[in-house]
Amino acid sequence: MMEKDEASAKMLNKTIKELSGNINTRMSGIPKSANETIYIRGMDSITTKEEVLQAIEGITGTLKDPNYRLSEIRPQQNGTQAITLTIDKELAEKLYATKYLRIGVVRCSMEKRHYVERCPKCWSHDHSTDKCQGPDRTSACFRCGGTGHQKYMWSVRPMLLADLRKHSNLD
Repeated sequence: MMEKDEASAKMLNKTIKELSGNINTRMSGIPKSANETIYIRGMDSITTKEEVLQAIEGITGTLKDPNYRLSEIRPQQNGTQAITLTIDKELAEKLYATKYLRIGVVRCSMEKRHYVERCPKCWSHDHSTDKCQGPDRTSACFRCGGTGHQKYMWSVRPMLLADLRKHSNLD
Protein backbone atom coordinates (compact mmCIF):
# COMPACT_ATOMS: atom_id res chain seq x y z
CA MET A 1 0.00 0.00 0.00
CA MET A 2 1.28 3.43 -0.85
CA GLU A 3 1.88 5.99 1.89
CA LYS A 4 -0.54 8.38 0.18
CA ASP A 5 -3.33 5.79 0.36
CA GLU A 6 -2.61 5.09 4.02
CA ALA A 7 -2.72 8.80 4.88
CA SER A 8 -6.00 9.21 2.98
CA ALA A 9 -7.53 6.23 4.76
CA LYS A 10 -6.51 7.60 8.15
CA MET A 11 -7.97 11.00 7.30
CA LEU A 12 -11.24 9.41 6.17
CA ASN A 13 -11.37 7.32 9.34
CA LYS A 14 -10.84 10.43 11.49
CA THR A 15 -13.54 12.37 9.60
CA ILE A 16 -16.08 9.55 10.00
CA LYS A 17 -15.40 9.38 13.74
CA GLU A 18 -15.77 13.15 14.12
CA LEU A 19 -19.03 13.35 12.15
CA SER A 20 -20.72 10.27 13.57
CA GLY A 21 -19.80 10.56 17.22
CA ASN A 22 -20.11 7.06 18.65
CA ILE A 23 -19.58 4.89 15.57
CA ASN A 24 -16.58 2.61 15.81
CA THR A 25 -14.56 2.28 12.64
CA ARG A 26 -11.89 -0.15 11.58
CA MET A 27 -9.40 0.21 8.76
CA SER A 28 -8.45 -2.96 6.98
CA GLY A 29 -5.45 -3.48 4.76
CA ILE A 30 -3.37 -0.94 6.67
CA PRO A 31 -0.74 -2.29 9.05
CA LYS A 32 -1.63 -1.52 12.66
CA SER A 33 1.97 -0.97 13.59
CA ALA A 34 5.41 -1.04 12.11
CA ASN A 35 6.80 -3.91 14.15
CA GLU A 36 9.46 -6.48 13.37
CA THR A 37 9.92 -9.94 14.78
CA ILE A 38 13.45 -10.94 15.78
CA TYR A 39 14.71 -14.38 16.78
CA ILE A 40 17.43 -14.31 19.44
CA ARG A 41 19.38 -17.58 19.63
CA GLY A 42 22.36 -18.99 21.46
CA MET A 43 21.55 -18.10 25.07
CA ASP A 44 23.01 -20.40 27.70
CA SER A 45 20.75 -22.75 29.63
CA ILE A 46 20.46 -20.55 32.73
CA THR A 47 19.51 -17.28 31.02
CA THR A 48 16.28 -15.72 32.26
CA LYS A 49 13.75 -13.51 30.49
CA GLU A 50 14.76 -10.59 32.73
CA GLU A 51 18.40 -10.88 31.60
CA VAL A 52 17.29 -10.79 27.95
CA LEU A 53 15.13 -7.72 28.58
CA GLN A 54 18.03 -6.01 30.39
CA ALA A 55 20.39 -6.70 27.46
CA ILE A 56 17.85 -5.34 24.95
CA GLU A 57 17.25 -2.21 27.04
CA GLY A 58 21.03 -1.71 27.26
CA ILE A 59 21.08 -1.15 23.49
CA THR A 60 17.69 0.42 22.76
CA GLY A 61 17.10 2.32 25.99
CA THR A 62 14.00 1.69 28.08
CA LEU A 63 11.23 -0.13 26.25
CA LYS A 64 8.41 2.32 26.91
CA ASP A 65 6.50 1.08 23.88
CA PRO A 66 3.60 -1.08 25.15
CA ASN A 67 3.52 -2.96 21.82
CA TYR A 68 6.75 -4.91 22.33
CA ARG A 69 6.38 -8.61 23.06
CA LEU A 70 8.93 -11.04 24.40
CA SER A 71 7.99 -14.70 24.08
CA GLU A 72 8.81 -17.37 26.60
CA ILE A 73 12.33 -18.80 26.46
CA ARG A 74 12.39 -22.14 24.65
CA PRO A 75 15.11 -24.80 24.54
CA GLN A 76 17.25 -25.31 21.44
CA GLN A 77 19.91 -27.85 20.53
CA ASN A 78 23.25 -28.17 22.35
CA GLY A 79 21.88 -26.84 25.64
CA THR A 80 21.13 -23.38 24.28
CA GLN A 81 17.91 -21.39 24.37
CA ALA A 82 16.04 -19.01 22.08
CA ILE A 83 13.44 -16.28 22.44
CA THR A 84 11.32 -14.24 20.02
CA LEU A 85 11.06 -10.46 20.29
CA THR A 86 8.46 -8.30 18.53
CA ILE A 87 9.53 -4.68 18.60
CA ASP A 88 9.15 -1.36 16.78
CA LYS A 89 11.17 -1.12 13.53
CA GLU A 90 13.23 1.84 14.75
CA LEU A 91 14.33 -0.04 17.86
CA ALA A 92 14.93 -3.17 15.78
CA GLU A 93 17.34 -1.19 13.58
CA LYS A 94 19.33 -0.25 16.71
CA LEU A 95 19.57 -3.93 17.61
CA TYR A 96 20.59 -4.93 14.07
CA ALA A 97 23.36 -2.32 14.12
CA THR A 98 25.11 -4.23 16.92
CA LYS A 99 24.87 -7.55 15.00
CA TYR A 100 25.01 -9.54 18.25
CA LEU A 101 23.29 -9.27 21.61
CA ARG A 102 25.44 -9.88 24.69
CA ILE A 103 23.38 -11.60 27.38
CA GLY A 104 25.53 -12.26 30.42
CA VAL A 105 28.80 -13.66 29.05
CA VAL A 106 27.25 -15.12 25.89
CA ARG A 107 27.11 -13.43 22.49
CA CYS A 108 23.72 -14.30 20.99
CA SER A 109 22.78 -14.08 17.33
CA MET A 110 19.75 -12.15 16.10
CA GLU A 111 17.77 -12.94 12.98
CA LYS A 112 14.87 -11.06 11.41
CA ARG A 113 11.74 -13.09 10.77
CA HIS A 114 10.64 -12.93 7.15
CA TYR A 115 6.95 -13.46 6.48
CA VAL A 116 6.08 -15.28 3.27
CA GLU A 117 2.55 -14.52 2.13
CA ARG A 118 0.60 -17.41 0.65
CA CYS A 119 -2.87 -17.70 -0.83
CA PRO A 120 -4.89 -19.93 1.55
CA LYS A 121 -7.04 -21.18 -1.33
CA CYS A 122 -4.49 -22.50 -3.85
CA TRP A 123 -1.25 -22.22 -1.78
CA SER A 124 0.50 -20.01 -4.35
CA HIS A 125 2.90 -17.30 -3.17
CA ASP A 126 2.25 -14.71 -5.88
CA HIS A 127 -1.25 -13.49 -4.99
CA SER A 128 -3.92 -13.40 -2.28
CA THR A 129 -7.37 -15.01 -2.09
CA ASP A 130 -9.26 -12.14 -3.71
CA LYS A 131 -7.23 -12.50 -6.96
CA CYS A 132 -7.00 -16.30 -6.89
CA GLN A 133 -7.67 -18.16 -10.13
CA GLY A 134 -5.96 -21.41 -9.10
CA PRO A 135 -7.50 -24.69 -7.96
CA ASP A 136 -9.28 -24.81 -4.60
CA ARG A 137 -7.06 -26.75 -2.19
CA THR A 138 -8.77 -25.69 1.04
CA SER A 139 -9.90 -29.26 1.77
CA ALA A 140 -6.51 -30.78 0.88
CA CYS A 141 -3.80 -31.70 3.36
CA PHE A 142 -1.06 -29.05 3.33
CA ARG A 143 1.59 -31.68 4.05
CA CYS A 144 0.88 -34.29 1.37
CA GLY A 145 -1.79 -32.71 -0.87
CA GLY A 146 -4.21 -35.60 -0.35
CA THR A 147 -7.87 -35.22 0.54
CA GLY A 148 -9.87 -36.73 3.37
CA HIS A 149 -7.58 -35.55 6.15
CA GLN A 150 -5.78 -32.44 7.33
CA LYS A 151 -2.11 -31.92 8.20
CA TYR A 152 -2.62 -32.44 11.94
CA MET A 153 -4.19 -35.88 11.26
CA TRP A 154 -1.42 -36.94 8.85
CA SER A 155 -0.25 -40.52 9.19
CA VAL A 156 0.67 -41.33 5.58
CA ARG A 157 4.27 -42.15 4.68
CA PRO A 158 6.11 -39.39 2.79
CA MET A 159 5.54 -39.66 -0.97
CA LEU A 160 7.67 -38.74 -3.91
CA LEU A 161 6.44 -35.78 -5.93
CA ALA A 162 5.52 -38.07 -8.85
CA ASP A 163 3.37 -40.23 -6.55
CA LEU A 164 1.82 -37.12 -5.07
CA ARG A 165 0.70 -35.84 -8.48
CA LYS A 166 -0.84 -39.21 -9.35
CA HIS A 167 -2.91 -39.41 -6.16
CA SER A 168 -3.92 -35.80 -5.57
CA ASN A 169 -5.28 -32.69 -7.23
CA LEU A 170 -1.99 -30.75 -7.40
CA ASP A 171 -1.97 -30.37 -11.19
